Amino acid sequence: MRVLFIAPYLPSKIRVRTYELLRRLAPRHRLHLIALSGVGEQPAAELAGMPDVTVEPIPLSLPRALANCARAAFTGRSLWASYGRLAGLEAAVRQALSRETYDIVHVEHIRAAYAMDSVPAAGPPVVFDGVDCITALFEQYWRGPAAREAGLPRRLLYRSEWERMRRYEPAVTRRARATLVTSAWDRDRLIALGADGSRVHVVRNGVDLTRFRPGPEAEEDIVVFSGKMSFFNNADAARYFHREIWPTVRRRRPGAKWLVVGAEPPPDLQALARRRDVEVTGYVEDLPAALRRARVAVCPLRVAVGVQNKLLEAMAVGLPVVATSAACRALEVKDGEELLIADSPDAFAYSVQMLLENVDRRREIGRRGRAYVEAHHEWDQSIAALEQVYEDVRAEK
Repeated sequence: MRVLFIAPYLPSKIRVRTYELLRRLAPRHRLHLIALSGVGEQPAAELAGMPDVTVEPIPLSLPRALANCARAAFTGRSLWASYGRLAGLEAAVRQALSRETYDIVHVEHIRAAYAMDSVPAAGPPVVFDGVDCITALFEQYWRGPAAREAGLPRRLLYRSEWERMRRYEPAVTRRARATLVTSAWDRDRLIALGADGSRVHVVRNGVDLTRFRPGPEAEEDIVVFSGKMSFFNNADAARYFHREIWPTVRRRRPGAKWLVVGAEPPPDLQALARRRDVEVTGYVEDLPAALRRARVAVCPLRVAVGVQNKLLEAMAVGLPVVATSAACRALEVKDGEELLIADSPDAFAYSVQMLLENVDRRREIGRRGRAYVEAHHEWDQSIAALEQVYEDVRAEK
């Protein structure tokens, strides 16, 4: 099958969903990726070296992206969806479709959804991978617990984006032959917005279980939180944990250390590294090894949509996880079995303390978490579900 992929970024091990989908589809399909890139940014070597994957980067400068947002502010379009709008990407899509016959056009993320307008009605069927329900994300930004700390101007901006996105996102799903999301929770929210439920399919995120695997138990009381720290949701969670939860853990376990792992931490998080009880790594090449330094993983997200890869990866290496209900509501897990769920600072701190102290409980939760990921989030399962969607929309056409 020949598939034209369109994405608003170059896939990488950080932007893991598109990266893994392409990597695992490549042995059985011919893939052409058209993706926006930062000026000078190069495709991941693993993708560029695959014989059946061609990568066509389209540079997007920051001034152009900001100009897109400024224009959107006056036209009623979502700033989020307009950020990567580029005539060069639309032209590349039209040229690709004129040069070759494709079986599927796969559009990744709401930021690239505008490219669907470049696919003629008589052209190949379009599959839109929304990943998450972005309308639900912006609703949490202006209504959720983190919104109270954002300040009035930012909350007004988030509310405006929510209002624009709740009109735009369901319209995008109606333009596509099929829409993909990572969880039933996100699917339900899209349907509530007006999407056709028969055309919204769950293709879960997976974990590379060979790369993320358990190792020897850590010898120190280290608690780890991982994720791309330039992402607001992760930075907010780190600040919340440090301010509301970590001091209580430290009082109960004075020798404990908190490890913050993830690319591009903002200056205030970098400053935490001056403390003896906190280490901020920034980007690490070997994330599984960094996770295995810890005895307990935390996922204290207050804003969340979709499946949290950071949570699955920690579970895959056998770490017991303490998470908020927001962080794990897209998973089919039970509190006290595959992980521990805690929403108040005191309950969260107590759960972390208990796992640090109770070796047997720590190991039991870790084993069950790993087994859950093996059963529900192996990438081959996701690829099989995606290929079935491809076959179904081709048959429908």
